[in-house]
This record gives sequence, C-alpha cells and structure tokens, in this order.
Amino acid sequence: MKKLLLILAISTLVYLPRSTAQQGPYIGPLPDPKAQTEKMAADLHLNDDQKAKVLAINAKKQNEQDWDAALKAVLTKDQFNKFTQLREDARKQRKNKGGELAPNGGAHE
Repeated sequence: MKKLLLILAISTLVYLPRSTAQQGPYIGPLPDPKAQTEKMAADLHLNDDQKAKVLAINAKKQNEQDWDAALKAVLTKDQFNKFTQLREDARKQRKNKGGELAPNGGAHE
C-alpha cells in the first residue's frame, strides 16, 4: 500500500507541472518552443525573420531575465511592450484564479 501511495505521489508531481505549464502564455519559456513561438507570432504580429529568431530564443533554456533581453533585441519596442503586458495579464489572471487576493499582498493564510 505504501508503494502504491509513493508511486501515485511521484506520478502526480511529474504530471502536474506539464499540465499547468501552458496556462499562462508569457510567464517564461515553455516546454514546446514551437507552440510558444506560434502563439507569440500571432499575438505580436511577428514577421518571418523575427519568428525564426524568436523560435531560436524560445528553444534555449534560460532564466526570464536572459529570455527578456534576447527578445528585446529582436522585437520592436511596441511588440516588446505588448509582450510584457500580455505576460503581466497572464500573471494577474493566474494569481486571481484561486479567488480574491488576500490583503497582505496575495498570501493566503
């Protein structure tokens, strides 16, 4: 019985990040760089050259700061501003998904 519970817990931990990774489109590089690039191309109206460069950026594993810097070098100012706004909207939506924020800045007690 303990083995069954352990297997269930491990499989849940392995599966859960995959099932929630695509909820917010601009939190960070997604596991599928091609799908993320297609989403960004549609939302930001990327040209073919930008799309190829963004795909290469999305394919690299990097932290958010490096990812932003690389994208900023490829996108126009308006595209990058829209990108950051979409990401912030996704973060707010995710934060509020569980209900209203607690008065202490979002931490629930």
